[in-house]
Amino acid sequence: MKTYLEKTKHNTFKYVRRVPKELLEFTPNRRFRVSLGSNILEATQQALEFNMSIDEAIQLSALGVDRDTILGKLEHFLGKETANSKANKEPITGTLKKLSSEYLSSQEDNISAEETRDKRYFYEVVCTTIFEHLGLSNNPDVAIIEYKHLLEFKSIITQLPKRNIQRYRVMLLDDILKHLSDINDEDKISVRTVNKYIKWLRALLNFAMMLKHLEVNLANSIPLQKTINEKLQRLPLSDEELQQLLAAVKPEMQYLLQILSLTGMRLSELYKCKVEEVDGIQCFSLLDKSVKLKTKSSYRIIPVHSYLLPQIDSFNQHRDGTTSNNLARVTSNTIKLLKLHQSEKKSLYSLRHKFATELMQKGADSSIVSELLGHAHSTMTLSRYSTGFSVRQLREVVELLN
Repeated sequence: MKTYLEKTKHNTFKYVRRVPKELLEFTPNRRFRVSLGSNILEATQQALEFNMSIDEAIQLSALGVDRDTILGKLEHFLGKETANSKANKEPITGTLKKLSSEYLSSQEDNISAEETRDKRYFYEVVCTTIFEHLGLSNNPDVAIIEYKHLLEFKSIITQLPKRNIQRYRVMLLDDILKHLSDINDEDKISVRTVNKYIKWLRALLNFAMMLKHLEVNLANSIPLQKTINEKLQRLPLSDEELQQLLAAVKPEMQYLLQILSLTGMRLSELYKCKVEEVDGIQCFSLLDKSVKLKTKSSYRIIPVHSYLLPQIDSFNQHRDGTTSNNLARVTSNTIKLLKLHQSEKKSLYSLRHKFATELMQKGADSSIVSELLGHAHSTMTLSRYSTGFSVRQLREVVELLN
């Protein structure tokens, strides 16, 4: 590693490094210069520490972290005026709310609007309410959160109810925590959601470590919940079950459910896509980069199945007739009322599973199925992932569906 040490004519050492372009906005100088005395070992050690501070400042700048935090990493190279100005400002703290706000801002370009919304609810509602319930404040400094708090935190989230159950949606989380023992097992959040919450907490505390608010992330020692078989948590609907479902919902919802079963789109994507003609073929387009989707691979086109074409001109009318939340709730409730086989493992998302499962059973190329689904990794569809299939190739696969 380059030390950027220079020896002076007086046999002392100084650190001289050109300011990286990522940090030019934080200093009027073009070079960082610091005198380091005559001891070569001490000078080398100090130079290596300077290098680390500069590298961290570059990373923080890329993440969009606030200016004062970055200036803190560069304080050895800044003039007295800048240092005093920084000292007069409000000190940077590692409070839960401040860190979660900074963390979400740093992730803004990497995650979808839905994931941002869910993470904000978790950090700003779930975490703050539970930590206050555990005897801390609703905005504790992360440095005072102990391992025992994290174990109790995990114990509580495993008992929380699902957010889509009406009687709990109208309750404040603080009131829900007072009645955890009254929540039925079937109403509790899934193991998958519990593990997701633990991972989100780990990520936030890792961010706190990077900003030097923590020396160790205790949440990394909190074990995830064990699952019997992750693949069995959600099951696809059969053709017969789909027909039962369609017959039981209102006509304006039927077409939307048929679209989901014949495209494999996520529910959020159904409400973000446009119908466009590509190479002479009608497609559901998810190519608008101004719309946030789950992953980069989610930006794609899906040919309209021939069964859907007769009503495609009224697509927007069908979609405007019901909200995504209402469609999901009605579908899940209807599946339960129909008492379908293993209905507890079936929901609106089962239509996406149906799409993928049926295509794989019909021998479709798993790489094309992966592209149609917008999967970020090909392992999710059992084969090597590739892109660039023609619209006609995609349509041929979609038309394999009944």
